[in-house]
Amino acid sequence: MIQIVFFAILSIALSQSQVIKPQTIVQAHNYLRSSLNATACTTLGEIVWDTALEGQARALISNCSDDGSVHNRAMSAISSFTPFTQEQVLSAWLAEGQYYDADRNLCMIGHSCENYKQMISQNVTKIGCSQNLCAKPSSTQLIYSFACTYDFQPTKHDRPFEICKGNEKYKRFSYGSEQRRAIPIYETDPLASQQNSSFAFPKSSVPTAAPISS
Repeated sequence: MIQIVFFAILSIALSQSQVIKPQTIVQAHNYLRSSLNATACTTLGEIVWDTALEGQARALISNCSDDGSVHNRAMSAISSFTPFTQEQVLSAWLAEGQYYDADRNLCMIGHSCENYKQMISQNVTKIGCSQNLCAKPSSTQLIYSFACTYDFQPTKHDRPFEICKGNEKYKRFSYGSEQRRAIPIYETDPLASQQNSSFAFPKSSVPTAAPISS
């Protein structure tokens, strides 16, 4: 009886967990990208939702597995035993900007910034995301997963975009210090203080989680 009740609860939780929020996800990406356009030589265009990419994300996290193919996709993902919201995940990815050294195109030692770099890549135009809640057959432990796939995957050494000096909008990036301009640093809730924006993240952080890919 206990097992039947568990799977009944899991079935309800699964249906609720799979409700994705395309508008929230796209808005978070485009807000960040538009805020960087004063810095970028190449205008960071708005991204749009893509149902095919959503399907790819859904397939990758559908069975609670972490196979090698996940790491070869243009994606950002997270998996945890602790519940989290889509807004919390997006806020955490945005917050990685504080660990990104734009001058050297490196993440600070001990920190990840690859999700942030994926969000601001000038070559990204489409995104699709999915979330899932499942339990492996051998366990009743629930696993919460969320993943976004993109239409472009930058390499570790690719710069998201070139950085310009002042009003020299189309000047190519140079390592000369006079041509550097810092990329804005975001706190955990980067949009919460924007009174003119309809988009705001809750003041809470993502639970400790094991990343599927970065």
